[in-house]
Amino acid sequence: MAARSAAETPGEESPFERRLLRELAAAGCAPQDVDACVGDGAEWIRRLFDDWFPDARRIVDFYHAAEYLWAAARARHDAGGDLAAAWAKKLCGMLEAGRLDDVLADLRRRGGDVEECRRAAGYLAERRDRMRCDAYHAAGLPIGSGIVEAGCKNVVGRRMKCAGMRWSVDGANPVLWLRCAWLGGWLDHYWDDRIAKLAA
Repeated sequence: MAARSAAETPGEESPFERRLLRELAAAGCAPQDVDACVGDGAEWIRRLFDDWFPDARRIVDFYHAAEYLWAAARARHDAGGDLAAAWAKKLCGMLEAGRLDDVLADLRRRGGDVEECRRAAGYLAERRDRMRCDAYHAAGLPIGSGIVEAGCKNVVGRRMKCAGMRWSVDGANPVLWLRCAWLGGWLDHYWDDRIAKLAA
């Protein structure tokens, strides 16, 4: 299935999709250029990946999946403690190593009738094709969205979320462009481009 384009489906894109496509274009990319997508496993994100990035590798965020494993371990071992932590770490280690079948077998064997264990097993089994952490590591791909979230916190949060700050979109965007240009080392290029546009 080919990726949809704005020209082919006028009016069908959500505001989020339109923003995503604008950001891709601003970065000089097209949907077919995207090699891999990381998401939290939600169905709407899977559909978005299917629609716009059909050839990209899909990756379920490892840390989101790990939350299911930690919840299962805490429920199985009465809300926590050393046994829960040890089991959760073991399950997460197996998942990161690409041993999903072992994780599922362990959840089913040791989880018994604990609802959180069944929920974790179901979540992972339904997303099996997107939980190949060992293959992603081998390809040099991220297994989680943490790097993007940390970037947002450091680039945006540190500048825009200080005490007493309130921003409109029109006020925030130019400040963020400057901050990204400064942190990215392309501030001179940014100013040259702005001056050229004003002169045109």
